[in-house]
Amino acid sequence: MEEWFAEQPSSTQTKRSSAFKKGLKRMHGCAGEEGQSRCMLLNMMLPSELVIAAHLFPRKNEAHVQQALGFEGIDNLKNGLLLFGPLEKALDKRQVSIIYDRNSKEFHLKLFDHHLLQQRLFDHLTESQQWVLVDGAQGYDIETTFRAIDGRKLHFGTDKRPFKRCLNLQARLARKKAIREGWDFGGGLTLKTSGRRVP
Repeated sequence: MEEWFAEQPSSTQTKRSSAFKKGLKRMHGCAGEEGQSRCMLLNMMLPSELVIAAHLFPRKNEAHVQQALGFEGIDNLKNGLLLFGPLEKALDKRQVSIIYDRNSKEFHLKLFDHHLLQQRLFDHLTESQQWVLVDGAQGYDIETTFRAIDGRKLHFGTDKRPFKRCLNLQARLARKKAIREGWDFGGGLTLKTSGRRVP
């Protein structure tokens, strides 16, 4: 299954269905004023072009989704999240994962790649994207680092949730990559929010 999550260009470089993004915005209550969308992790409105409709099981592997995870249609809305571009890119590269905590019944970001800790999300944008953010996101702190969001929970505007199986598979493969790369990620998938170790 690991080849199905082979690293690929970020969703910002591949054409995502606008219908998929619109559907996710409706499903999770992420639609804002025109030109704005809510990042589910930062829980704030940002310029829409910087908020990516992330496929949890990669779109390029659509032919395998039924075999791998037992559902049809790669654009199933439960196979997606709306994330600020740098977060979506880190998820694609398996530097971070979204972990479900059974105690709190919440989904939290888990940082695997310790090299990201001190890096600002802002620095993972192109110069033109940085200007779009500064001009169009009131209240965004450009000093926000990956360390600052490690352990942060997803915010849902409705009672709909993503497929846990998609997140679980991505997290297992991210952990495997972290071990292979020698990343210091705190000894397993221990959520600092609950202390529960996820298998």
